[in-house]
Amino acid sequence: MKTPRLILFLFLFLLCSFSSWAQRKEKPVSEVIVQPYRYEAPLEEGDDDFFVVSAKEEGVLLFREAQVRPQEGFRSWEFTLLDTTLNVKWKHLMALDINLILNGYEYIDGKLYLLYQKSQYKLYEYQFVVMDLYTRDTTQHTFKNALPLVLTEFFVKKNVAILGGTVNYRSVVMLFDFATNKQKVVPGFYNNRSELLQIKVDQYDSAFDVLVTERLANRYTLSTKTYSIQGDLLQNIILEPKNGMHLLFGSTTAFENDARLIAGTYSPKPGNYSRGIFISRINRKAEQDFTFINYADLKNFFTYMRAGRQERVKERIERRKIKGKRIRFNYRLMVHDVLKMDDTYVMLAEAYYPVYTNPSTLAYSGIANTSGLIFDGYRYTHAVLIGFNEKGEVLWDNSFEINDIKTFTLRKFVQVALDGEKTVLLYVYDDVIRSKIVMGNEVLEGKTFNPVALKFESDEVKRDGSDLNGLEAWYDNTFYAYGVQRIKNLSQSGVELNRRVFYLNKVIYK
Repeated sequence: MKTPRLILFLFLFLLCSFSSWAQRKEKPVSEVIVQPYRYEAPLEEGDDDFFVVSAKEEGVLLFREAQVRPQEGFRSWEFTLLDTTLNVKWKHLMALDINLILNGYEYIDGKLYLLYQKSQYKLYEYQFVVMDLYTRDTTQHTFKNALPLVLTEFFVKKNVAILGGTVNYRSVVMLFDFATNKQKVVPGFYNNRSELLQIKVDQYDSAFDVLVTERLANRYTLSTKTYSIQGDLLQNIILEPKNGMHLLFGSTTAFENDARLIAGTYSPKPGNYSRGIFISRINRKAEQDFTFINYADLKNFFTYMRAGRQERVKERIERRKIKGKRIRFNYRLMVHDVLKMDDTYVMLAEAYYPVYTNPSTLAYSGIANTSGLIFDGYRYTHAVLIGFNEKGEVLWDNSFEINDIKTFTLRKFVQVALDGEKTVLLYVYDDVIRSKIVMGNEVLEGKTFNPVALKFESDEVKRDGSDLNGLEAWYDNTFYAYGVQRIKNLSQSGVELNRRVFYLNKVIYK
């Protein structure tokens, strides 16, 4: 009796496996996403991951700590510049003090700016290394602060470094001039309870904006402070919506006509979860107005859900509207910069929520752990895309499901390409480029799955487990996908049977 059951079990198992394989094979592939070039660097066990920096039309710069030790007390850093066809333009080794810890980097105007912390314990002493990409000449500058500085932001403008972070848990913004080696603390931060959200370098002039949270007497809001590159406060605007809403998070974008747009999330009461999205427009006279958009008022906000659940949510919204009430939805959103597409402004935000596991059933050394919930990363649900005019009126909205991502580090996954009235949304996860093409409220091409293109026809990807992967904007409607892969090739002569590589693929929306 056991043999027939075993055969039946094996038959069902193979049938399910074939069904799963067939479903994976039938996933739609986008014909407008192409990957014409790929670069690979072999990785040995113990090799450091690469840092990847866009140099726009100059190419892509890769750098990492190398295994080579040129002399005692020093270590080598390896730099590689690829052109736009991912061919190597040059490679370079640079020796640095072994105690330096990389804390940030920035590419601008043909120069790579590297920011190193002097050691793990010296939060008050930093080292800048500036490399010219054309000559590979470098200069070094030392930055010292009287108190320990925990850095969160690093930008460069007009040969001046803009540093943001905290000192004794209080926000601070500092400048360092590479020409004079002088530093300055900008006014307006340390003595208040504001939290630094964003530093935005203005591409149209020599100013930069700092967006911070503000706690007023009865509510939370945001303020934007504009500084000259010399550190002078030019403008300080506190957002004051008349309806008393709490402004939780935002992103500021400046445009050529001196207008500034701040888009973010709001809630009727303090907390981490938002009720909807706000858009604030500030003109050159510092006048401000607001648009508040409840999630329930967007046409496509819930299309990331399965059809049945989406229908139930819409029915609940309609029932509440008939009764003159609003259904309450609470989301956490990461808001991207606002983009301009002809006369339309486009805002993108990614929704996520924290995940916790219950450790009560876990045991360590024979003792059950009942100390409480354990944080288990952030789960992403979808990206929401909203088009609005200069008056803040919503013209259309759309969404892009991204519910396959869970990560322990919050970061922006989704990239955007604008093509006339069409918008392309893309992200990479598990060696697959996901994409969707929309035009206003319409979906022109539903979610598609393009595997990351491999180097050889017989290559197969094995699970690596590395967290290094991503998709970043490069130039125009061109991106690069990067990551670490373990690849096997069983049939192609002249190719290693197994190899572990860092890869970088050029990705074009055509």
